[in-house]
Amino acid sequence: MQRSNSLFPLPTCVFILLLEEIFDEFEKNSKKENYKFVVINIPDKRNINKKYQEKFLNQFSDVDETYFDFRKVDNILSQNLSDSSYISLFDLAEKNFDEFYFKTDPHWTPQGIKLSVDYIIERLKEEKII
Repeated sequence: MQRSNSLFPLPTCVFILLLEEIFDEFEKNSKKENYKFVVINIPDKRNINKKYQEKFLNQFSDVDETYFDFRKVDNILSQNLSDSSYISLFDLAEKNFDEFYFKTDPHWTPQGIKLSVDYIIERLKEEKII
């Protein structure tokens, strides 16, 4: 069996179709129940940092960096959802990596949480959701 060049066992087109179907249902329900459906994509440390990507890849003997697209989900969501329905924290985490994550594990620091909350609130206000 040939491997797909992705982080997902499903082909990308199937993954996108499933996401669209799920998100369409959320959108329908949000209109019916009168709320705004927004997807917020929270990046894992390895999605952002080359060092952690290499550490992850070193666990496998038969793959290299061309095998994984660490921003695949972010790219798919940003291409398939409107700006008012999608908030990505990837660029924010990348720009503020040292403040965002603890040095010893993949969790967010209190500063990373504050940066994220402030950014999300700003985006929700820009879109007049809050």
